[in-house]
Amino acid sequence: DLHSFPTRRSSDLLNARVPGLVAAQLLLYPMVELDFTRASYAANAGSPGISLDDIQFYWNAFLDGRASHADPRATLLAGAPQVAAPRSLVVVAQYDPLHDEGREYAVFLERFGARTELIEAAGMTHGFMRLQSESAAARRWADMVTARFDALWERR
Repeated sequence: DLHSFPTRRSSDLLNARVPGLVAAQLLLYPMVELDFTRASYAANAGSPGISLDDIQFYWNAFLDGRASHADPRATLLAGAPQVAAPRSLVVVAQYDPLHDEGREYAVFLERFGARTELIEAAGMTHGFMRLQSESAAARRWADMVTARFDALWERR
């Protein structure tokens, strides 16, 4: 049970049990902190991909209706990881409420030793990866994400 461990990140949890088990991670528009004060939340609160209300709903569901800044699962940027993070590709969308915290998380991972690459998908909204059949632009971004993750994975 991932929730019973003292650490906060799933890669921490798995790598604490079996070092190196998670060698690389692809983080698509990550939601890493229960803090809705970033500029991208205000600018994109009604985004067609995901709204601020949606994000608050998901946090409450994830935290069993007890959404709190005291919960370590809701404050991934609060302290150093207990286990080094794996190589990471972080993908954010320009018109996504989660844009700024995704960028901050990429910087955070790198600061604590993870080889990290950030892709900022210009012109895209949250969820663009699932729109490949509907949008040539989303398909091009998805192809880039796939190629970059393949390259990151190969650099083992």
